[in-house]
Amino acid sequence: MNGIKKDKLEVLNEKLKSEKGTQFYACPSMCTRFDFEKSTEHDYKCPECGSILEMDDNSSKIKQIELEIKGLSR
Repeated sequence: MNGIKKDKLEVLNEKLKSEKGTQFYACPSMCTRFDFEKSTEHDYKCPECGSILEMDDNSSKIKQIELEIKGLSR
């Protein structure tokens, strides 16, 4: 495995760990996305447009990252 591929895998594994271990909240207009701590700091309001942040279902993001990891691991 070359260095670039290895670095990409490390980044993807860290991203996957973050997505699986963190609760995220996002603006319905897709302005912002925050982890739980940042969401509470902003009182669950988007600092860009003022909308109420909603819990983000990141299951599709997790699946996409897992597919990328699988593809690079071959």
